[in-house]
Amino acid sequence: MRRISIGAVTGVFGLKGDLRVHPLIGDDSLFKKIKKAVFVHKNGDETEVRILCAKRHKGEWLVKIEGTETPEASMAYKGCRLTVSDSFLPHAGSDEVYWIDIEGARVKDREGFSVGTLVGYIETGSHDVFKIEGDDGFEYMISNNPYHVLLIETENKTVTVDRTGLVASG
Repeated sequence: MRRISIGAVTGVFGLKGDLRVHPLIGDDSLFKKIKKAVFVHKNGDETEVRILCAKRHKGEWLVKIEGTETPEASMAYKGCRLTVSDSFLPHAGSDEVYWIDIEGARVKDREGFSVGTLVGYIETGSHDVFKIEGDDGFEYMISNNPYHVLLIETENKTVTVDRTGLVASG
């Protein structure tokens, strides 16, 4: 089972120990559906929890988990990532892809020569920007648009790009 991060715990809300969770996904309605989750702590430790309820509040979610009846008990989760099974994700459309399916993908150019590894992305208004760790030691960025990103193959984790779209960063 693969897990995806859907939120980051930013703090505690109220006297009953609700967790303030900043959503890390576009469709955050998922928060209302989950009943079990795993918190990943900064040190890598994991804690499986039962979600009692979740409600929207000022751009974040207030999440109540079993065993946290006080703010002090909830503080142990501050800074954690909230993860769930990827089975909660809706099926990606024909022109959509989830980051979990391409993170770490090999990036090659249209001639088949290796460019590097896909290591991150930046969400922008129109087209996301992919970050590539180049085989030459440099970091590159490329706009995820049909002129620059020619093909994304999730089956073999490969992204084909047009080198003219690569921009060295840093």
